[in-house]
Amino acid sequence: SLSFIPSLISRRSEEFISIIFLLTGPHYISVGGCTGSNASAFFHPVLVTPRRFQNVLFASKGKKKKKSPSGRKSGSSGDGFGTRTKIRPSSSPSVHLLNAESRMNHLQKRIASADLSAMSTTDPSSVCVFDDFLGADFIALMRSEAESLLPSMVPSQSTRWDENEGRVVTYEKENVMSTQIEGGAEGYARSPALVEYVVGLTQGISARINAAAPGGVLLSGTEQTNKLAACLGGGSRYDRHIDNLGGDGISGDRRKLTALLYLQPPATMEQEEARGGSFRAFDVPKEGKWMDFAPRGDRLLMFWSDSLVHEVTESFCPNGGDDERRWALTIWFLIEEGGEIRGTKECVLRRHFGGVDESIGKG
Repeated sequence: SLSFIPSLISRRSEEFISIIFLLTGPHYISVGGCTGSNASAFFHPVLVTPRRFQNVLFASKGKKKKKSPSGRKSGSSGDGFGTRTKIRPSSSPSVHLLNAESRMNHLQKRIASADLSAMSTTDPSSVCVFDDFLGADFIALMRSEAESLLPSMVPSQSTRWDENEGRVVTYEKENVMSTQIEGGAEGYARSPALVEYVVGLTQGISARINAAAPGGVLLSGTEQTNKLAACLGGGSRYDRHIDNLGGDGISGDRRKLTALLYLQPPATMEQEEARGGSFRAFDVPKEGKWMDFAPRGDRLLMFWSDSLVHEVTESFCPNGGDDERRWALTIWFLIEEGGEIRGTKECVLRRHFGGVDESIGKG
């Protein structure tokens, strides 16, 4: 099984914080196209013991869709969001970004105040969206770290059904680069805020979802897998897919909940329209309809990995600027033993993929 095991121990002192990262099992090598047992490249366990952290300063086409008041697009129905989609704008107090413990405290407070009622049901079309989740300064810090990783990123991969070859094939997404946020001393030194976010969200969201959702969810608070991806423009996109098609549960692909955080700088609605790259959720707000969510910086978007059909529309950098790239940090929450991974219903296969199970890509 996929395993990336983080835990955080915060010592309440002014100068110390302990982060333990144990990496065991296979690396999520096929980022965007993992098939469970096909993943490879094993990591050895790494332990980071309590240490003093130095303060480091980081520089900071077709039919026209009806726009909702907040700038999101809807499908042809224009029926609004219904009860399954929650938009939660929030104000973010200033946070001392140079201090690891302050950053973690800020993240924990944001998680604790989040309205997760949309995910208190296992309705397959549930979508939960939070705007201004961490605050512009925090996102700028995370984006700075992400940009520093771009030279080491590799072309992002996925899978799809090839009619000519009659089988599922792996392919590289055009103009999409990706990497995994790793723990350990080296990983933390490269991108401390990104690592802290992965640790904090994994622990905090899993605990809250487990308390609110039905017992079959059972998200792990110590295991996850993740992907940091950058769409470089030129029409880069993600095909329609379901992240986890179901199967053997604990012995197969264990991804149950997906959380996307966008790292773009602030943009106007006109700039968002020109850049594209929207997250398109199908059967939302109801069956046969769809909704678009712009990849707005500091927007957190969550949905069930084993059920929501979605895609990413073409993205562009109209002016060729680095600040126009589409940055997304995805965390997949894994089920514990006893948790349930749903199989894809036949009606969903017919509606979205022509009824051929092998035609569905995986995220």
